[in-house]
Amino acid sequence: MRTRVMCCGAAVAIVVGAVALAMQPVDEHGHQHEPPKAGAVGISAEHTLLAELAGNYDAKMSVWASAEAKPVEFAAGVVRRPILGGRFLQEQLDATTAPTPFALQTTLGFNLGAKEGPRFELSRLSSAASPMIVERGKFDSPNKVFTFTGEYATDGLNVKSRSVLRLESSEVQVLEVYVAFTGSDPQHEGVNVPEFKAYSVEYTRRR
Repeated sequence: MRTRVMCCGAAVAIVVGAVALAMQPVDEHGHQHEPPKAGAVGISAEHTLLAELAGNYDAKMSVWASAEAKPVEFAAGVVRRPILGGRFLQEQLDATTAPTPFALQTTLGFNLGAKEGPRFELSRLSSAASPMIVERGKFDSPNKVFTFTGEYATDGLNVKSRSVLRLESSEVQVLEVYVAFTGSDPQHEGVNVPEFKAYSVEYTRRR
């Protein structure tokens, strides 16, 4: 059980980042957002949707080291803005009140030319871990839900991740990230942890 909890903790530590929704033209540092240019080559309605995710938020994070663990909760601040002509959305999340403070940077885009068909894509970077996490997904417009999935390897583990972002309103959004993993080296032989919720983020638009 101790090995499983330690492995869960390692996986949770590198499954980081989030996306959310609401719009605000200037971030808290006074930086002007760069919205999509109407009629620009490669700009779609999905890119316009991403631009509407920009804004400043207060966030509450809950992290579970395993399915049986109690959550660790802390606050974070989020700044989100369109970049590169509105083709991508960049998010900076700073968790300065976490037991071990960290920062996350997420870039979200829409790939019109993907082999499997048009899709949303995101990459996640953390100051607390080395992997670049990549996930791909769709937006369920009627239910206002983004769903992303991805796979990556780290610290002797093969990790499958699933991120679900619910747009509760223009003021509040909720992200839930689930992980499952198996051992990929002799040290982690036999490790096989079913999917569990690794963390959640509740976003409230800052007024």
